[in-house]
Amino acid sequence: MLDIQDDEEIICSVNAKTYLFNESNWVSLDNGSNLYIYKKIKNKTYRIVSITNNNDIMINFEISNTTEYAEAIENFYNLTNDNSVIYGIKFSEKKDSIEFRNKIEESINSITNNINDQEDHDVDADWMNQNNK
Repeated sequence: MLDIQDDEEIICSVNAKTYLFNESNWVSLDNGSNLYIYKKIKNKTYRIVSITNNNDIMINFEISNTTEYAEAIENFYNLTNDNSVIYGIKFSEKKDSIEFRNKIEESINSITNNINDQEDHDVDADWMNQNNK
């Protein structure tokens, strides 16, 4: 079983069925699992973890500013990142799909804002270094 780390918190917990896109077909990873979004408090990173009732880990996916999450058909979403692995997530409850989508969007926005803030800080530091010479 995947342990939650000391500086992580669960910001979303829903039930879903997970899939992996394999060349041209969707392959079921489970018969249903607990799907979580973890937030690492210290460095504000996020990951998606899918754990079956048998405590098997089906997905351990880091969310980044390049994460794409889109509804393919009602209650079925595609999830991908830079590494070209495509996961499918099928929700049996509309409320779960809405909650999960909202939390992923919040996570991606938070990561993007952190990157932009860091870039602004780097530009300010560069400017200060140049003007203090």
